[in-house]
Amino acid sequence: KMKQLFFGGIVVFFTFLNLLQSYQHHHGFFQWSQPNAEIYWDNFLRFKLKAKVYVAEDWELVNSESFDFENDNPIYQGDVITTDVASSGKKVISTDEGKSFSCNLNLVNPKINKADFAIVSFNVLAFTDLTETDLILEYKGDKSTYRNYNFNDFIVKNEWNTIQLKYDVPSTSDSLVLYFWNKDTGQKAFFDDVEVEFYTVSSN
Repeated sequence: KMKQLFFGGIVVFFTFLNLLQSYQHHHGFFQWSQPNAEIYWDNFLRFKLKAKVYVAEDWELVNSESFDFENDNPIYQGDVITTDVASSGKKVISTDEGKSFSCNLNLVNPKINKADFAIVSFNVLAFTDLTETDLILEYKGDKSTYRNYNFNDFIVKNEWNTIQLKYDVPSTSDSLVLYFWNKDTGQKAFFDDVEVEFYTVSSN
């Protein structure tokens, strides 16, 4: 009986694992058809999709910018608030009732127009559903573009969540404006530790 229970448990587990991984493939958990070890184990037995971008071998980092809002910075346009629940340090940017737009981050860097895409990372503490709260990216240059991304599916309310997103960079861009917008809904959230990494795809 013990052997039957043991081998029966193995069959049940691997049947469950097969069904779960079919679900994961169907819902985009694995960004390539053959995931590497990092992607596989990072998503092992997960039911909720992570907002994470996995760096491929042929991606070359051109430049990166990071912001924790602890010190004054001329690129900040808007309010930075002090709180005891920041992801790191004491300062964050936010959206709230009567404050539809967060502080803007205005990145001007000559290396931006050499990148093929950018990975944007940030920590978010949501106090409500953020169904109407988007990350906004405005690339400015000879050809300006406006892009928005909603990340509500990736958050757990009342705790800090890390979000990573990938955006293509127009080749004519020479600046990038980043901010959060709750579309006048009053949805409240804190944002901290924003990072923008610019990549090119290696030809080798």
